[in-house]
Amino acid sequence: AIHQTFKLENVNTNDQLVISDYAEEDVESQSACREILELFCVSIALVPTSVQQLLKENFLEYFLMDLILYCHYSAIRHTASEQILMLTTRCSQGQSENLLKYLIDKQFQIFNKHSNSLKIYSSYSSDFFLLLCRLLSFAYQNQILPSNTDQQLHDEILWLKNLQLPVDDHLLRGHLNLAKELLQFQPSERKRFYGIDQLLIQQIIEQFLFPASTLLYQLRSTRRKSIVSEINDNDDSELKDPSAPICQTPITISAAFDLLVILGTNCIDNVKLIDKYMTDLFYS
Repeated sequence: AIHQTFKLENVNTNDQLVISDYAEEDVESQSACREILELFCVSIALVPTSVQQLLKENFLEYFLMDLILYCHYSAIRHTASEQILMLTTRCSQGQSENLLKYLIDKQFQIFNKHSNSLKIYSSYSSDFFLLLCRLLSFAYQNQILPSNTDQQLHDEILWLKNLQLPVDDHLLRGHLNLAKELLQFQPSERKRFYGIDQLLIQQIIEQFLFPASTLLYQLRSTRRKSIVSEINDNDDSELKDPSAPICQTPITISAAFDLLVILGTNCIDNVKLIDKYMTDLFYS
C-alpha cells in the first residue's frame, strides 16, 4: 500500500520531481510513522532471530524503496535510514553480517534496476545514498567484503566520467560519496588505475573543482613557453572564459574533495599527482 501511495506513475524520466513536504496537514501521520519505524527496530533487537525470516520476505525490497526514496516526507526518509542503519549495526545480534550484506546487495540491485527513479527522485535521494554509504563504511571497518564491489565501482567511475549536465546536487553528491566508499575496498594499484590511468584525478580537479584555475595555469604556462622560445603571444594565449565547475555547492565540493582524499590514501602515485596539481594551480 505504501509503495502504491508514494510512487508516482507516468513521470517523465527527464524530469526531476519537485514536491513539497506536505508537512502541515500530515504532521501526526509522519510522527506515527516514525514511531512505528523505531518500534520495528526495537522489536528486531528483542528478537534478533527474526532477521532470518525478514530476509526471506519479498516485500522488503519495496519497503526499502518506499521509505528511503519514494516517500514524500524528508523526516520519514531520514528516520527510516537511521533505523535501518541502527538495526544493521547494533540490533541484530549474530545476524549483523548477513543483514549487512543483504541490505547492501539489495540497495545495489535497486540502484541498478531503478536508475531512472533515482534521477526522477534525485531531490529525495540523499537518505538512500547516505544509508548505502554508511553501510559500506561499516562493512569496511569490520572487514566485511560485500559482493560485486569492483563492478559497482567501475559503474560509478563511468557515471562520473560521462556525467550529463545539469545534475541535481543531491544526486551528484551521492555518486561522489558512493565512489569514495567503494574505493576504500581497493588496493593501491587499483586506486592508481582509476586515479591516473583513468584520469579521474585530472577530471575531478580540472572539471569538478577548479576549471578557472586550470585555465589560468595553462595560460601562464603558454606565455612562459612563448618567452623562452622568444615567440610573441598570439590570440591562442588569450584568457578565455572558463567553464563553470561541475561542483558549485558546499555539499558537492566537499564530496569531491573527499573523493580526492580517498584516492590518495595509501597510494603514493596518486598523492604525488594531486600534490603536483595543487602546487601548479595555486603556488607556481
